Amino acid sequence: MLQHPNTTIEGKAGDRVILPCSTKDKKDISHEDVEWLYKDPTTGRDKRVHAYFQGEDYLQRQSDDFRDRTSLFKDQLSSGNCSLSLLPNTAHSGAYQSYVAGLLSSTVRLKVLPEERNNRSHDPLKPNKLQCPNTTIEGKAGDRVILPCSTKDKKDISHEDVEWLYKDPTTGRDKRVHAYFQREDYLQRQSDDFRDRTSLFKDQLSSGNCSLSLLPNTSHSGAYYSRVGGRLSSTVTLNVLPAGADNPCPTPYFPNNGLTTTQKVVLGVCIPPTLLLLVIIIILVHRYRKRLMKFFSTIWSRMKTVYHGVLVQAHQPPQDEESEPEDQNPNDEQSQMLENENQDEPADGNKPADGN
Repeated sequence: MLQHPNTTIEGKAGDRVILPCSTKDKKDISHEDVEWLYKDPTTGRDKRVHAYFQGEDYLQRQSDDFRDRTSLFKDQLSSGNCSLSLLPNTAHSGAYQSYVAGLLSSTVRLKVLPEERNNRSHDPLKPNKLQCPNTTIEGKAGDRVILPCSTKDKKDISHEDVEWLYKDPTTGRDKRVHAYFQREDYLQRQSDDFRDRTSLFKDQLSSGNCSLSLLPNTSHSGAYYSRVGGRLSSTVTLNVLPAGADNPCPTPYFPNNGLTTTQKVVLGVCIPPTLLLLVIIIILVHRYRKRLMKFFSTIWSRMKTVYHGVLVQAHQPPQDEESEPEDQNPNDEQSQMLENENQDEPADGNKPADGN
């Protein structure tokens, strides 16, 4: 969703510069959190340059070094422009990183020159009110990039003519990339190499933003020049990498104020599911360890009882379902037979008389 350019920008102390950041296909990010950080070269720690949270600027924890020096183009977040406008001093040289919804979007290296080192000649009858940074931008073929250009103090240039040119490295001739004339795009003489690939932030011209949005291919590497009112405003060198050259999995970043819903989704996508599942299991076991110990203790006691019962049954002799009567003593059998015979014979006095 996000551009990942490696950009180097050169500006002058006291002159506002634009650190570029944008989404692919101008995707709306007005509902996302946006944060710019600066890597302090002396301490190695990150300083918060600017933060946008829940639809508003969140500057309570902004570094004092950047107080009243930064702004976003908030009305351009809906079209994917998360660039930072910065009024730097010489201590602001270094690396800047932008994060959108916790994802690393762009890395910009800023070189701030002292005021006396950036004296460019200009027409004395038309004082130059434009930024003149020497900028190098690295992008990927098929991903939209922003070539920065702006006026000092956000001066209105909506009534001026704006033109972007490309120096063809093979022929040395200039090709017209984009033109804005009398408050309208003028593309009749646009080079075919850039047809349907360029646009200006026209509703931002009133605040001095004349940056160019470009969808490049690998043949578009080279030097670009912007002219506003006929004056040279910026020189941008673009290095276009082949498609797929970037790391497809963006680097997650988690602010100190906790995880947002989008960051949790990103965490689940970028970290292998097995590792994530293992972390969840460890957290649950630690949280409910007492209940688990009691549960397993109960299970173990029941298993011991059942096992003991099985052992007792195993040592008892087997019994038939219908038990046979025990054998009688032979002497008892004989006594019983004699008794039965005596009962069958009558007594002597009662013997019947013979017929004789």
